[in-house]
Amino acid sequence: MRFLSFPAAEKLLGRYGVKTVPSVHSGSPQELLSLAGRLKPPFALKATGRGINHKSERGLVALHLHTPAEAVAAARQMATRLTPVERGSVLFVLQEMRSGAEFLVGAKKDASFGCVALFGVGGTGAELYSESTVRLCPLSKQDAAQMLSETKAAAFFSKVGFRGVRVSPDAVEALLLAVSRLALAEGVEEMDLNPVIANSKGLWVADARVFLR
Repeated sequence: MRFLSFPAAEKLLGRYGVKTVPSVHSGSPQELLSLAGRLKPPFALKATGRGINHKSERGLVALHLHTPAEAVAAARQMATRLTPVERGSVLFVLQEMRSGAEFLVGAKKDASFGCVALFGVGGTGAELYSESTVRLCPLSKQDAAQMLSETKAAAFFSKVGFRGVRVSPDAVEALLLAVSRLALAEGVEEMDLNPVIANSKGLWVADARVFLR
């Protein structure tokens, strides 16, 4: 399998019309000092790489950073939590903060059924609720609409929303259809978009792990 770095995953998603949170990235914490000027604070920072998983639990995510200097300090602290092998290939990704509902959207090649798409609650809630709904690719619009109603995430699509946040189901359905097309066309072995952040203003992928065959 071929692992895509975060910048490569961003480009791939962009070809299918999928928006990502505005970001800059570097393997050097110090370089973030100059790159951060391209973004609007506050920032979110994470350490990414092929073998870097469970970032939140390992202290490899920092939120509500208000200056470039805070971002550099946070990246340096994260570097101390990485193994020597991870430090050799780590990419620090600095992003503009986005707030809203968090979803998980993904795809994988199932040994029995072939390419399938997944949808569920995202962010830390993905592990807390440990639920997702699955459909065979290619998805139809009806498939996508049904997927939105089958997990706890459905509350965000109601007329009143959930906890003050209402999300357009059309936007998430469009994302699911795009992921389905991408997975089939690009030979995706596994793709995990989590979290996908959505609010009344739009929808953005904040993190992506993509493996191609």
